[in-house]
Amino acid sequence: MGVRVKANHDDGIVGRDEIKRCLELVMEDGEIGEGIRRNAEKWKGLSREAMKVGGSSDRNFKAFLNDL
Repeated sequence: MGVRVKANHDDGIVGRDEIKRCLELVMEDGEIGEGIRRNAEKWKGLSREAMKVGGSSDRNFKAFLNDL
């Protein structure tokens, strides 16, 4: 759905240059940025549908509660 950050191999911390690189990819007007934003919109819509009353997440949560 987005861009995978690469942590520093020495300490496992993600540096500011890597965060900047990822943000620039997502925000750019090119094909990569547009594709990421399109995909994010798609998943946002799907998750909203799943979270509605009667949606798949709602039904699964209720089933989980009933199994307790």
